[in-house]
Amino acid sequence: MRIYSFPHAGGSATVYYKWKNYLSPNLELRPVELQGRGSLLGEFCFTNMDDMVADLYERIRRELHEGPFVLFGHSMGSLIAWELANYIKEKEGISPYHLFLSGMTPPHLRTRQEIPMHCLDRHAFKEKVASLGGMPIEMINDDSLFELFEPIIRADFQICDSYSFREPIEKMNCGITVFGGLDDEISSEELEEWRLYGDYFQLHMYQGGHFFIEQHCREVLNIINQTCNYLFYS
Repeated sequence: MRIYSFPHAGGSATVYYKWKNYLSPNLELRPVELQGRGSLLGEFCFTNMDDMVADLYERIRRELHEGPFVLFGHSMGSLIAWELANYIKEKEGISPYHLFLSGMTPPHLRTRQEIPMHCLDRHAFKEKVASLGGMPIEMINDDSLFELFEPIIRADFQICDSYSFREPIEKMNCGITVFGGLDDEISSEELEEWRLYGDYFQLHMYQGGHFFIEQHCREVLNIINQTCNYLFYS
């Protein structure tokens, strides 16, 4: 079973490389690089969800009928995983065996900010990025380094800022497991709303803020392993 993983805003596929040490032997890790970063650094960054999802689909579509697969995403990566799952269902008539979504409100609860984050001036933008965590403090404090990655981060937040939920809620023909941080701005009550999107649902909350997953990687992967092993052998 393959697990395709999608990073948070400003992140790259490398954030998942350490997972190889903890994943079940039944799971083949496939971290998906978003255009414009990591191994695809230098290519333009997408600024809307539809274009990004269409690109990701084209890059993995030949593998989709080779066996069961699941999708994982953290923060922006969760929205990508959900939208890609819908796109695959539309194009191929198949669904992932499971969705693992972390640190993101369900689409129907997302609200537009009065000043979109990607439109903030540099000082305010840098402060907001720093408050979310997930980025090395050295990068935040080094103006020249931050300037190098700023266009990538802004493009990703533009995707989130411009994302528009299309009603009604289309339930996916698979289960959904959601992870959240107890100190994150996203409440457990909001995360519970993901149950409307799948056949069955489980929620796991951990100590920490938006990037709780960095401190609780092993616990999260234990849940993924247990869930996928059950799907694999059932």
